[in-house]
Amino acid sequence: MPEQMPEQVIACIRTRLAEGESCRTIARAIGISKTTVAKVGRRLRAGGPVYSDHTVARKPRSLNTEQEEWVLNVLAHEPTLFAKELTRMVFDEFSIQVHRTTILRMLQRRGWMRTTCGRVASERNDLSVRDVDSTGQTRT
Repeated sequence: MPEQMPEQVIACIRTRLAEGESCRTIARAIGISKTTVAKVGRRLRAGGPVYSDHTVARKPRSLNTEQEEWVLNVLAHEPTLFAKELTRMVFDEFSIQVHRTTILRMLQRRGWMRTTCGRVASERNDLSVRDVDSTGQTRT
């Protein structure tokens, strides 16, 4: 995240804009971009804060903390599961449809590394996901 501009610079921009100087002239004098001067000037005229709070409205995460912990617990017992298998297990346990990339991003945020599982997958037995319960144990 970029650092905020010092208050002296904002005050300088405010003063020079009030004196009628162009954004280009101010930008050259201060050593910042013309776009930045224009943006600061626009925000000053609007009367709002010069800086936005850097929060972007976004869709909430698909999995809450408790559900993420559940996935990590399943992986602790069965570390060779694939993200696609985890999505099915999440659906079975919580009735939440998530994409495999949701699982992968969550694992990345939690410090898990994405590994190549080709050899492990070929060595595993052919149990279907339906044969594995939510804790990763084989159903009989």
